[in-house]
Amino acid sequence: MGATIHCYGNKTTYLTGEKLKIYKRIGALIIQNKKILFVGGKDGPADYWTPGGKVEPGESEEETIKREVAEEVGLEVTKTVFFKEYHSPSPFSNDTEVISRTYLVEANGTPKPGNEITRLLWLSLKEAEKYYLTLLDKETLLPDLAKKGLL
Repeated sequence: MGATIHCYGNKTTYLTGEKLKIYKRIGALIIQNKKILFVGGKDGPADYWTPGGKVEPGESEEETIKREVAEEVGLEVTKTVFFKEYHSPSPFSNDTEVISRTYLVEANGTPKPGNEITRLLWLSLKEAEKYYLTLLDKETLLPDLAKKGLL
């Protein structure tokens, strides 16, 4: 039987007493006209999620953002600003905690599906209610962005 995880902010409770694996993800928050860019593909944690991914060895978080945004949506990142760090259970494994470090991103170009991405969607806060997004995005990230007046 797998571990049961409860995450509240930066505190994680391990009910089995076993330490969880950690997956660090860097997320790009690309916002235009009060809408945020979501991507989708066949192997994602939901129907749509924010662009981003894992930090490669020797890579800074900013380098990760630039690489992932270029690979996934074909944009050239011109500016990154740290937004917030989130902790949540992995949607893929019940023995893994995901640490998502999110950045507001400005970029040049027109987004188009790239590396493992099959679809793109710009969503307002209201429009996001209609889609299957990760629990973190829907219940925490989007409300945080709205509180800052970004959505």
